[in-house]
Order: sequence, then structure tokens, then C-alpha cells
Amino acid sequence: MNLAAADLQTADRLAPRGQTKASLGYCLSRLDQTREAIHYYRQALDLGLTSAEVYGNLGFSYLKLHDLDKALDCLDRAIQLKPDFQAAHHNRARLFLLKAQAALPARKRLVGHGKRAAPSREFSASLEQGMAAAHRALELGPRPADLYFNAACLCALAGTTIDGRLLDAALQHLGDAVASGYNPQNLASVAAFAPLRDRQRFTALCASRPGAASPSETIRVVDPIGAVVP
Repeated sequence: MNLAAADLQTADRLAPRGQTKASLGYCLSRLDQTREAIHYYRQALDLGLTSAEVYGNLGFSYLKLHDLDKALDCLDRAIQLKPDFQAAHHNRARLFLLKAQAALPARKRLVGHGKRAAPSREFSASLEQGMAAAHRALELGPRPADLYFNAACLCALAGTTIDGRLLDAALQHLGDAVASGYNPQNLASVAAFAPLRDRQRFTALCASRPGAASPSETIRVVDPIGAVVP
């Protein structure tokens, strides 16, 4: 990937094009050079390459920096352009989980003490939109372990504040996450799962072994040129 980025940087210096800049942004995303990737995605947009993939990758990059407003603008634009863009739906689910956690009072974010304070409008809206995004991403596939995990977190939070029946959905998603390769030893330390800790199925999941690694790679940033016609 380093060599590919170097070749693309050379090509960009010789003949700047939107596709080259988008590909360079993708390489930098894969190298975890997020701020640099944003620079090239924005240049690709400025040069007219306004594809769903470029907007989606830019949204993912802003999400990694926790710039949630810019991330949401880009992800919404990506889905407007390509409604079945699974990576963008997955990233929206993660984004709304982060927004919900930020809106949750500190005392409930750390531990559920059995107090059922009325959820704020922002908190409820974030959970509802996050669950819808996760459901759509699961419908579209692939279904990697971390997508199931994010869906479980959203349902667990909603189950303690909106509808208790969603705790069952959280357990179902957790079971799917573990079956897809998520390490169950990490479950007990997740604050969102505090309301599940007295449930037998949750205890059994924590004591289980992870399933075979999911055959589906987690796809949250995509090659922006694969679907673009020159």
C-alpha cells in the first residue's frame, strides 16, 4: 500500500485528476493517515469526482476523527447517490452510536444503576436512526462481527430507555457477533451491556469461544474507482 501511495503521488504531481486523488485518499485511509486522506478526497470532489464512494470514504474519515457533523453530511450524501451503499449505512450506524453515547448522562453511560431517567430527544433519535442504519447494513451484507456488535450496542442502550424488548434483540446480535469471530472475553467490560449482565444467555456468551472468523471482511472504506467509469 505504501508503494501504491507513492506511485499515485507521482502520478498526481504529473497530471492531477480526480480519480488519482480519490485513489490516493483511499490508499492513505488504508494506511491510517486520516487527515491526509481527507485532503485528497476533498480535492477529488473539487475536481468533479462526486461519487458515492468518495463521499462515503470522506464520511468515514471524518468519523474516525469524531467530526460527527461533517461525517453525517458526507454519509447522507453518499446514500442519496447510492441507496444500497452498505459501507455508508454501516458507518452511519457507528456514527449514531457515538452520538447516543455522547448524549447519555455520564452516570448512565458508565453503569446502569436501575434508574430509568427519561431519555433526551437527541438520545432517542440517535438510537432510532442508528438501529435503522444497522438494520439496513445487515440487510445489504456482508455481515462482519463488528456490525453485529454495533447493532447490539444500539439495541442494548435502546432497551434500557425506549423499549425493554430490544434487549432480546441485543442478545441476538451479540450471539451473531461471537459466531462471526468477535472475542466474547471483551463483552463484560462494555458499559452498554450492563443491563444484560444478569441474563443467562449473556453469561453463556461471555464464557463461550469465538466462532470462526467471519468470511466477510469489514468494509467501511471502499476503493472509490472500482465503480467509477473513466
